[in-house]
Amino acid sequence: MSSRFNIRSCADGLFFFELQASNGRVLVTSRAFRRKQAVLEALRGFQCASNDSFIYLCSEQSSRGFSFYITNGLGKKVAFSEPYSNRWALKQGIEAAKSNAASARIIDLSDVSPL
Repeated sequence: MSSRFNIRSCADGLFFFELQASNGRVLVTSRAFRRKQAVLEALRGFQCASNDSFIYLCSEQSSRGFSFYITNGLGKKVAFSEPYSNRWALKQGIEAAKSNAASARIIDLSDVSPL
């Protein structure tokens, strides 16, 4: 399986995307959007942008470990990572998100049962 962006819907009618690596691990999950078109715009921006256009910021969550979030050029949070056990794993997660996003296929799963 190659890396992919999965577009999903929630029971409340909102949409989000997740970047899934080729090994099946979810690297990042987006915030919720009201319109599917807004999700597509956010993920295409993330996918097509140079590494400098999106900013990867780290945060520490004492009980869950380390995570990062991604902001666009306007400073708006676009997506969040899964928790990592240490800083080295966090750095590897950021690099994996950058490398997987560029070539990820877009799969629309929003018509499947909402999460």
